[in-house]
Amino acid sequence: MLNKDFAYRLFEKVLSKAKYHTVLTLTSQEEGLTRFANSEIHQNVVKSDDAVSFTILNGKKVSTITTNVIDEDSLIEALHAAEEKLEFLPEGDFEYPEVNTPENIENDTYNPQLDEDFSIENRADIIKDALAMIHEDFTAAGSLTLDKTCMMIMNTNGIKRYARTNSITYNIVVTHKDNASGFAELCVNDSSEINIKALTEKAYKTAQDGIDAITIEPGHYDIIMPPHAVIDFLFYMGYLGLGSKAILDGISFLKDKVGEKVFGDNISISDDWTNKYVSSLPFDFEGFERSKLNIIENGILKELPYDSKCAALMNKENTGHSVGYEGQGGFPLNIVMAGGDSSIDEMIKSTKRGLLVTRFNYTNIVNPIEGLMTGLTRDGLFLIEDGKIKCPVKNMRFTDSIPNVFNNIEAITTETLPVKSYFGNFVLPGIKVNNFHITGKTS
Repeated sequence: MLNKDFAYRLFEKVLSKAKYHTVLTLTSQEEGLTRFANSEIHQNVVKSDDAVSFTILNGKKVSTITTNVIDEDSLIEALHAAEEKLEFLPEGDFEYPEVNTPENIENDTYNPQLDEDFSIENRADIIKDALAMIHEDFTAAGSLTLDKTCMMIMNTNGIKRYARTNSITYNIVVTHKDNASGFAELCVNDSSEINIKALTEKAYKTAQDGIDAITIEPGHYDIIMPPHAVIDFLFYMGYLGLGSKAILDGISFLKDKVGEKVFGDNISISDDWTNKYVSSLPFDFEGFERSKLNIIENGILKELPYDSKCAALMNKENTGHSVGYEGQGGFPLNIVMAGGDSSIDEMIKSTKRGLLVTRFNYTNIVNPIEGLMTGLTRDGLFLIEDGKIKCPVKNMRFTDSIPNVFNNIEAITTETLPVKSYFGNFVLPGIKVNNFHITGKTS
């Protein structure tokens, strides 16, 4: 990764050559990846990539160019190439505002202890030790990844943005020879908060418990979802429910509902970049300062995320939630859902007849205006009867809406966990949902 002070000096020189308002963005990533399959390590590598993109704003024209060659002459050459493109570009439908304040935003959550604890040698030893518990009738596949990321944004108005972090992610799927499987995953920034053996054991036990699964009929079930199952509903809620462009385009199930009761009293959701488990990026991809949002409080929709374009078109305040100048609107990238007062074990004990799911797969939106989703269970599904897990069940399909799910949550776990999403983590509890619609079965 580029040294911060060196990069600032270099980029200031380059931007001094700009003819128009220009935004320079550096994205830097180093990944130490140890991957395994068939219970054996087959890849143990390190890769790094630095990229600089120029975005030139001239009226309603936006010109962009990206390069991986980061020296002064090459960057100036790329800048001039982006400027030359302007002549041939059509005007867009919006004139993006320039970022002027605050002058400087920095956030550094880099943990050097992770580099030592999860070096290339240590990662191999850790995985080898964890996989020793797997019986020959089972195979394990997954990865242990040390990620180091940095983002810098500067523009010709003199603003500076810098954020750096690192994290360790472990994911594993254990599969029995008869196809029963179990899953575990965790992504954190602190070595003391991840136990590779315990995660391996969790996935292994789920696979063991999933042998000889039965088939049951579709219907309405009380269903218990740990955080890795809840993530699918929060992802689509953020993208198509809370996304400002979806609301602007009229395809969101939350359109015109700010101030209204949209979910049950027990639902509170924020977008909080300061939470230690999320990406901790205090600015958006245009360089605007990111706001912490109280999105849903006790079921009432309070605040929405906006980028500069949607904010202007909708006469709202920009909250610093842009994902770039592509006009995709503002998204909540750091969702944190408040916990409750229950546990997964307590949820199981309180269930007369229901299902415990590990996670979902192939989830997709059926109807965005209704928030209707469908998907399949994966890596462990279990029938609950009279407060106890009775037996494993073959995977099933659900078709249900986000509003129905979040208006029928009977219980929420006290514990919340970081769950990987499309950008960083969401922080989520487990939930018990009544009257969940299981609509199909597998053979």
